[in-house]
Amino acid sequence: MAKHLTFLITFILASFALSAQTLVHYWNFNNSTDEASLLAPSSSLVAGATITHIQGGTSAIQITSNTGQGFDVTNPNTRNGDTAGTHLRFNNPIGGTLLFNLPTTGYDNVVVKYATRRSGSGAGSQVVFYTTNGTDFDSLTTIATIDGDPELQTLDFSNIPAVNNNANFAIRITFAQGGGGTAGNNRFDNFSLESIPPAPADILPTVDFLTSTATFTEGVGDVQVQVVVAGGGLTGSLNVSVVAASTAVAGDDYVLGTTTLALPATDDTLSLTVNLPDNAALTGGRYLVLKMDDTSNAILDGDTEHFLLIADNDIEAPAAQSAPLISLRHLTSVPGSPSGGSAEISAYDPVSKRLFVTNIANNTLDVLNFANPVAPVFL
Repeated sequence: MAKHLTFLITFILASFALSAQTLVHYWNFNNSTDEASLLAPSSSLVAGATITHIQGGTSAIQITSNTGQGFDVTNPNTRNGDTAGTHLRFNNPIGGTLLFNLPTTGYDNVVVKYATRRSGSGAGSQVVFYTTNGTDFDSLTTIATIDGDPELQTLDFSNIPAVNNNANFAIRITFAQGGGGTAGNNRFDNFSLESIPPAPADILPTVDFLTSTATFTEGVGDVQVQVVVAGGGLTGSLNVSVVAASTAVAGDDYVLGTTTLALPATDDTLSLTVNLPDNAALTGGRYLVLKMDDTSNAILDGDTEHFLLIADNDIEAPAAQSAPLISLRHLTSVPGSPSGGSAEISAYDPVSKRLFVTNIANNTLDVLNFANPVAPVFL
């Protein structure tokens, strides 16, 4: 019973691992209109996936007579219900190279698969190299190809951490006689790269201020500036500094406690405490500008600066005069010409009784007959 239970658990875990894999790049080679169409990926989740033929000797990609050959019988590694149409036929491969650029940005545990075979006089060995920096290639394996129905080849990179989440990952395949010949061809079909997204523990959170501005009156005591942590799986830290352009004076207008926040591994909203004392001085409103400037295991995103206006409570608002020298009242409003606008500068000529207005929106000078101020007329 225990053996049966162990087998069942193992099967369930294996099935889960398989279902969790994502098809990141895939070529079915079914569009053989021209070489560019043949080598274009059928599907790709990460930009930059390409196949390049590096010509050597008399190697050549042939876009005709590239059907059948057993691919239509077994069709190994086909995806999405694709039929075995055309495939990649690589003639006289010895001396030539096929370079597969396979960026894995955002993905881990990479596995590459493809179906292949050779002709009777085709190269008998495919020598596989890989790179993680786009320049230096390391040897991975040598595959013995057969003159028969195509076989599925699997290249497992899951134990090579440098391949994970790597925009420069690429595979290079060269060819040798091996157990085959020195001419003929090697054929490929249903080339895929599968992977899984990185575990949550590998994802860095993003941090930003909840709002970019806030206004408080001096003397209110402690206020909270909120920081949003989102989408993370790692703990980290955030340092906040005061921007030198701030007009608020430390100790007089504000007291900032800790400038370092510990970031949790889950989504959260944190608070940075700022104390606003009453300094009893006629200083007017002042700005405190806070900036996120250093993080550990986090990515700055969105609003990374926060402007806090500290209003002065020692300056009274002006009171209306009991006997003002000038009394104003609204008579009318007129739209700008020809279709709205806004007045920037106005000048009145008492001789002609005309009002001259610069219309900043339309970049024009509007002229109005202002003889009757209640009902001005555009000229």
